[in-house]
Amino acid sequence: MELLPGVPRRIRLEVEDRSSQWPRRRSPGETATSGRGLMLVGALAERWGAEPRGNGKALWCEFLVPAAPGR
Repeated sequence: MELLPGVPRRIRLEVEDRSSQWPRRRSPGETATSGRGLMLVGALAERWGAEPRGNGKALWCEFLVPAAPGR
């Protein structure tokens, strides 16, 4: 997790894994127990993506930091 410089301020979360399989959005059924991760990230994050990293990949997402009251 890191606070990115610039305006607007954003927080970036990043997770790496060693899988070469690229992430894909799914349409899980009502009773499915998996397949909702990217749906949640897409609904909550300002932006997100994936990039190759050595023997795997990194998934990242960014959230806007709300301005302090009175600013």
